[in-house]
Amino acid sequence: MDEPNPAPEAPPVEADPQPPAAPDPQRILDDLKRQSEERLSLQRTTHDLIVDLSIQVKQIADEGSSRQWRAVLQELVLLQDSLEQVLQWAGGPGEAPSREAIADRLETLRIELLEILLRRDVRPFDGTSDVLDRHLHRTVKTVPTDDPALNDRVKTVVRPGYHWREQVLRPEEVIIFKYKPQPLEES
Repeated sequence: MDEPNPAPEAPPVEADPQPPAAPDPQRILDDLKRQSEERLSLQRTTHDLIVDLSIQVKQIADEGSSRQWRAVLQELVLLQDSLEQVLQWAGGPGEAPSREAIADRLETLRIELLEILLRRDVRPFDGTSDVLDRHLHRTVKTVPTDDPALNDRVKTVVRPGYHWREQVLRPEEVIIFKYKPQPLEES
């Protein structure tokens, strides 16, 4: 007879020599403390870098602003020099200058001032807007008209307006027409 096949033997079960150790609370607290200190150190470093960077940006902005103001002030001092020369010329000894000569000198000063403004991106309005635009105009007076087509049309520019870059620096001061219908005559 055949011998029966013995059943395969199960591998021996090894007994755990000791149960897993319980976590050490002191070690856990030490790890948490270390992690917190690392985070706090990183936050301090980040804060210090941001403060340093903002100080550097402010210094650069202040230096740029100072250079721009210095240039403007130098141009205004040169304009003051020109005004002084005109005053000395006009009030100097000898025969008084003619009205035409005075007007010519004043026109030269006006052009000099406009050049200063243009270098600073300030330019006068182009004068193409003849209809009241409350963004571009400030009405200083109205003139009645019986023509409805003239309503809110600019009659006269009293003071010119100026743009600075793409913004209105000063609106034009204008006199406009205002429509006032004539009363109907009774027959």
